[in-house]
Amino acid sequence: MPLEHRAADRFKMNHRNLPYHADTLALFARLRALPHAALLHSSDRRTATGRYDIMTADPLRCVSYDQGVLSIGAKRTATKQPFAALREEFQVDDEASSPHFRTGFIGYFAYALQHTLERLPTGPPDTTGLPMLCGGDYGWSVVTDHVAATTTLWYRADLPASDVKRIERLLATSAADVPHEFFIDARYVSTTDDATYREGFNAIKTYIASGDCYQVNLARHYVAGMSGDQATASWSAYQRLVAIQPAPFGAYLATPFGHIVCLSPERFIRYSGDRIETSPIKGTAPRHTTQALDIASRDRLVDSAKDRAENLMIVDLLRNDLGRICKPGSIRAAALFQVESFANVHHLVSTICGVPRPGIDAWAALAATFPGGSVTGAPKIRAMQIINEFETVGRSVYCGSIGYIDRSGAMDTNIAIRTLAFTPSGVHCWGGGGVVADSVVSLELTEIEQKIGRLLHATAGLGTNRSCSA
Repeated sequence: MPLEHRAADRFKMNHRNLPYHADTLALFARLRALPHAALLHSSDRRTATGRYDIMTADPLRCVSYDQGVLSIGAKRTATKQPFAALREEFQVDDEASSPHFRTGFIGYFAYALQHTLERLPTGPPDTTGLPMLCGGDYGWSVVTDHVAATTTLWYRADLPASDVKRIERLLATSAADVPHEFFIDARYVSTTDDATYREGFNAIKTYIASGDCYQVNLARHYVAGMSGDQATASWSAYQRLVAIQPAPFGAYLATPFGHIVCLSPERFIRYSGDRIETSPIKGTAPRHTTQALDIASRDRLVDSAKDRAENLMIVDLLRNDLGRICKPGSIRAAALFQVESFANVHHLVSTICGVPRPGIDAWAALAATFPGGSVTGAPKIRAMQIINEFETVGRSVYCGSIGYIDRSGAMDTNIAIRTLAFTPSGVHCWGGGGVVADSVVSLELTEIEQKIGRLLHATAGLGTNRSCSA
């Protein structure tokens, strides 16, 4: 539903209060058949980060960037600086203010966008077929606040009344189960075998021993074949995974190029105009079914000198990144080495914040810090060079970011880990971890399994060759 932008009321907002919907997935199911449906989902509500769920679809303009061309609606622009071009296109309304998304950009930023920000060697090939960036300029959204127990339809004042009524009708109608045939192969294959991973791991240890770097995040890529309906398969996978592994920064994106399923536990950048905040994860320990074993695993993580040192390296890296865009003296560590427990693992999480300098908006903040230091290593540029040297398949959405930049200028994004990409070439997944001086290769391989094993096992063989209802 394309709109002409009318300057007089371009950013004015209207809203309608809806009945509160605690079941976000059931509500989104009513909208997901619309073009470019997007769900930013805080399914793990044990912390304050699980407050809002945001859903939308049918953008005013589709946005993508690939092979040096930025597409925004019908407009095509050749550029090597997509973040700067997007900043010009998504002007901020100075009078607007919102603690969450209402209208604006939602989408993903793939890891390979690093090449538009830094001079780096060519990375490994991306086998997903996804563009480097994909999203939309959305003119409406449905926001559920699980703390206030409210669900609200937000929409631009220039959105046609007929479109608003159509959205309300969809939201008031239960989604019908439509049978589709799909099947995901029962076995994921790693395109980086153990021997290749060990070779890269050992080379990184040599680099570290020589003082060339301190930490490098090394990842593996997995792929499974899929037949049948991609949209249904991805939605079925998301529902299954959320049930067993809820996450505070999850997402489901239906793009023209593929469907993204993300169950990320990690925030990347939150921007509110007077505060920039990032919460890197470094340090992992497995969960256990018995309380005694689980507490012991958590305590070992808390006391682990290796994990704390690894976390502190990334804290220092991100302090440096924020130093590029924040007022001098404003950057501080709001929390260090906090344990957050998820369905499958315990993590060490730190939070760093600062006050942005004048002229630094959300787009500039994202460009200055992308990709997240927790998924690169330290020093950041050298770590990215080494990653490009030893990883054999491109990361695509993995280790990039998914989130929103609202027309008010507010931003919240995740680190796109625990992520599956459903594309015509198959179902893709990645897992990795930071390699430091005292890392042991067998333990790193075990940690990758702890992080993404549930994603692989829960989706392998999903669907049948008969009709399946999503």
